[in-house]
Order: sequence, then structure tokens, then C-alpha cells
Amino acid sequence: TRPSPPRLQAPSRGYRSIRTPARRVRALQPRRPSVAVGSMLPSFSLVALVAGASAHSQPDLTLQFYAEIHASNGYGHDGDGCVPAEQQLVETPTISKVWFDQPGQRLAQTNPDLWAPGYDPQPNLTVVGLFADDPPTELDLDPTAPDACYTEPLPPGFCPNGTAACPASFGDFGFGNLNALTSILGSNYYNTSLVDGGGPDEDLWRWVWTEEQLVPLENGTVVEKNITRNYTYHVSTEVRPDGTRPLKKFVWTQSIPLEPALPVHRDCFMFTYTTDYAPGPMDPARWEPLPDCVNRTATDRPRAPNVVQGAAP
Repeated sequence: TRPSPPRLQAPSRGYRSIRTPARRVRALQPRRPSVAVGSMLPSFSLVALVAGASAHSQPDLTLQFYAEIHASNGYGHDGDGCVPAEQQLVETPTISKVWFDQPGQRLAQTNPDLWAPGYDPQPNLTVVGLFADDPPTELDLDPTAPDACYTEPLPPGFCPNGTAACPASFGDFGFGNLNALTSILGSNYYNTSLVDGGGPDEDLWRWVWTEEQLVPLENGTVVEKNITRNYTYHVSTEVRPDGTRPLKKFVWTQSIPLEPALPVHRDCFMFTYTTDYAPGPMDPARWEPLPDCVNRTATDRPRAPNVVQGAAP
């Protein structure tokens, strides 16, 4: 099998970091081999979620929690990428701690670029996104850095029509949107339907769709292929006092029929939320800058060394 890169590759309609401007990443580009996992994504397109008054059939998810996200990926070059992804999720997951507060329109995250274990160039960094501020603001907190706290405006994100020119906002589960909410919990939840395969502790909600898409091959040619994508949410059967349910796991796959001889050919991205999961409000200090926090612009930010070979930004 081909080694995967040190960061989780960003799938299209998928993920971006709080710290970089949002843009669509071509998930179907040829991937050069490198070494082990990385990149999730946040920021924009606000459609309010009203708990208890949903206009959708899916259970309302708990959108205020702390968790240690475990993530993994696998690719379909040699068959079913979910097989190595499941193994990686157990043995060597990428870890990102997340404080998620949809009611307050804010989140904090360590390892927001989803570097594999041992590859994160800033392992002590916590990035905070304050989307309700005017302007929406980012805090970078690293007690081991010469300047332990930086603050700056969050970069703009995608507009609902797909252009990257709208102010950063927290976002929702809207179809195909890349935003702060979908960067943590995945996209297209409101398109899913309840399916068999759950259990006493969880229900499965899934949406599968296929579209014709141009696929660049490693030999430089481009072909049209039907790409099938699958979004599966493992939702807890536990109903909290506010009527919401915790999300336990999200799996995103895309199947590209480039190798007809293979019975299954799919890329696979997995995220679990059960480690140290704690629902409910968080300490207000989590969202506050440290003393003597330095103001800067996005162009002032020092860049970490690029140790990724062929990984999506």
C-alpha cells in the first residue's frame, strides 16, 4: 500500500484549518507518496440552528462539548481505504483536542491541521476562533513560544455561492459548505437518512450520492468518472436533557472506479469524538486572550517549517 502523508488530506467539500483562508481542495488530484496522516478545516455561511425547533428530521446533535478527536485516513489505490483507516484509528490516530461551542459561535482546537503523531511543528499551540466577535477574531495560544499569545482577524471564507469573499462565520451543516462547524463535525448531516446497522448505543444516519467528475490521473490524462461519496454519522441513542444527542463518529468516503479489478476502491476519512467527551458549557477562561496578547495581521504570522511532502495545504 502507498504511505499516506503526515497530515490528513483535505477532501473536497470537506475541511480546512482555522488558521488558513478557506478554499476548495481537489481531493482527486494524484497524491505523491510521503509518510503517515493530516488536514481538517473550519470558517463561515451562517444558518442558525434552533434546538428543539428543527426543520429537519435528523436528531439535533449536541453542539457544545469538549472532546479529544481521533482521526485517521486510508486511500483506495489498493482497494478499500477504510481497512487501513480503521487500523490507524486504533493504533496511531491523529489527535486534536476540541472545545466546541456552537451557541457561543466559537471553538478552540489543538493540532488544527491534523498532523500525525510526532509531526506537529507546534504541538503546544491552541487556536481559538471567536466568530461572534466584530470582526471575527482568532487567538493563537502557545505558552512555549516567545510570544505566548497572538490575536488577529479571522480570514474570510466561502460565500454560499462558492466564492471566497464572505466574512468568517461559524456555519452549519449546509450542503457542501466548508465552515467552522463542518470542519469538526463533517458536512451534509441534514441530507442523511436513518439506516440499518446501528446498535443499542448508536443510530446510523447516512447520505450517499454520485456525480460525474473529471479525474486527473498520474500519467497526466484526465478522465470522466462517476464519483460516489458517503457521509455516515454514528449518533448516540442517549438523549441529553436539552433534547440533543452526542455524535460518536463520522466517516466520509469517496469511491473512484479507477481500478475495475478491485471489488472496493475508496478513500476513507474517520473521526471519533468519544475520548474524554464532556457536553455542556465550558470555562469562560477558555475563550480569553492571555495577558499582553500581541495583535497582528495574517501576513505577520510566522510559518512553521513545511515538512509535508505532497500534502494538501
